[in-house]
Amino acid sequence: LLVLRDSDQAVRSAPSLADSLRAPAFVARMAQRDSLDARALREIINAHGWPGRSLVGSEASSAAFLIAQHNDSLQPKALALMRAMPPGEVSPGDLALLEDRVRVHRGEPQRFATQMHPTPDGRALVFDPIEDPARLDERRAQAGLPPLDVYCCLIRASYGRDVLDSAKH
Repeated sequence: LLVLRDSDQAVRSAPSLADSLRAPAFVARMAQRDSLDARALREIINAHGWPGRSLVGSEASSAAFLIAQHNDSLQPKALALMRAMPPGEVSPGDLALLEDRVRVHRGEPQRFATQMHPTPDGRALVFDPIEDPARLDERRAQAGLPPLDVYCCLIRASYGRDVLDSAKH
């Protein structure tokens, strides 16, 4: 799982990931890597079930989540398996991120404000719709995620893009 995580992240290591995502060759390499990693994770899941912390340790369990989140077809199954694990077996933050990703793909509002999309000009990012924004930071705290304003600062620093208020865009 750690080797899969490292290969997942290696293909994504570009000086400016946001700009690289516009390059078809980069996107194709990433898709190929994601497909291979997902196949390997499916084999692990089929043989052992979801790789929870007691089976593989915290780092490898989070690595499994990382692989699953980058493969649309694997996400719903991974989410169901992670939810079925006893408390403490998966990172609450990993679970929140995957739940948001699955909900956004289904056209539902996300619960933890982890998913964004670029503005048409690509200069900024906008959150996908968020369920019950008034209680968002409370849900984020329960999942071990930082408050939204801190998360926005992290996104700005990581992607070099502004994060806009989705209610205004």
